[in-house]
Amino acid sequence: MDVSVTATLYAAYAAVPAARLRSDSVSEAGLARNAQFSALAEGSLAGAGRHQNPLPVGELQARLAAMAALQAAHNRRVHPQWERQGHAYYRAVWVECAELLEHYGWKWWKRQAPDLEQVKLEVVDIWHFGLSELIRAGVAPPALAARFHAALRAPPPADFRLAVEALAAASLRTAAFDLEAFVAVTRALPLGFDELFEMYVAKNVLNTFRQQHGYREGRYRKRWQGREDNEHLAELIRTMDAAAADFPQALAGALAARYAASGQAAGSGGAPAD
Repeated sequence: MDVSVTATLYAAYAAVPAARLRSDSVSEAGLARNAQFSALAEGSLAGAGRHQNPLPVGELQARLAAMAALQAAHNRRVHPQWERQGHAYYRAVWVECAELLEHYGWKWWKRQAPDLEQVKLEVVDIWHFGLSELIRAGVAPPALAARFHAALRAPPPADFRLAVEALAAASLRTAAFDLEAFVAVTRALPLGFDELFEMYVAKNVLNTFRQQHGYREGRYRKRWQGREDNEHLAELIRTMDAAAADFPQALAGALAARYAASGQAAGSGGAPAD
């Protein structure tokens, strides 16, 4: 899936009233059949704005459908029949929870300042895996939106670390993805749904960039210019308008330019990506 497709889905689905979306499937094929998609492929996020939680269920459904389409397409790029591969998404979730806490800080014997940008990116990574599990399980957009909306209305947890541990524990206990526990993590941080959506699209751009530069084959180097690509991503996001319709394309261009300037495009230096 190239960045132009990401940009089209980002612009079109984020602007579509959810009542006009088909809701029978969150699969890429089902979403692509949406009668509104062709007409809205050149749409934009103009006027979409940022919202306070919780968003109306209809707006949640539209944006969840957009993210589901992006995730299904990315997964298919990794493996055409990804749904049948038995990938342990739940394991990826609890491992990401541990990485998240490393960025947030948990060691009482030393001073630690939370790196909130990296914490948020780890939350978005968890959402990639969780959303993959939900798609594979056949959870339809209306049900997903209703559950997400209800979870956003619940009282937020008082302790972020405990919320992260509850998500990890649920993943280990059920070998599945606990959507409500995930939403609790976003609320405890906090990470609003608008920001989750924007950062998800940004990380989707980075994931596509990685694949285009040999991620699957082991040629892509995660560290360039002395920092991990997630750090470059976070820095670039701060300089851009995430609500702009061309945000995915602009971000992809900025990543490519910075990567080329580092000399990594030729395959030199660094360590292989995880």
